[in-house]
Amino acid sequence: PPRSTLFPYTTLFRSRKITVYLDATASQIIERAKALFFPDGVSSFGKDENMSFSLANFKQELITEVLVSGSKLPFTLQRSINSTKLPKVRLYLASKSNPGTKEEGK
Repeated sequence: PPRSTLFPYTTLFRSRKITVYLDATASQIIERAKALFFPDGVSSFGKDENMSFSLANFKQELITEVLVSGSKLPFTLQRSINSTKLPKVRLYLASKSNPGTKEEGK
């Protein structure tokens, strides 16, 4: 079943809530968040094609794996919920400009 995930966008002090399936992977969630924060591939920070994206937690630590029963497994929303024991998951879309991709005049 789908589950809501909050994507805080701290630079603008806004959060967005989206619904994703429990088996959603990090890359699937990143794509949904990019569509939300980079409509038509562009935001006030630039073009998404000039950036790299990751999921992060509130400590700004990148999330790629989840510890489940002592084993590191690839991130899914369900594994994250099971691992943290929290009913709501807060994920952050971390973006970083790729070197050498700055647009002229900016």
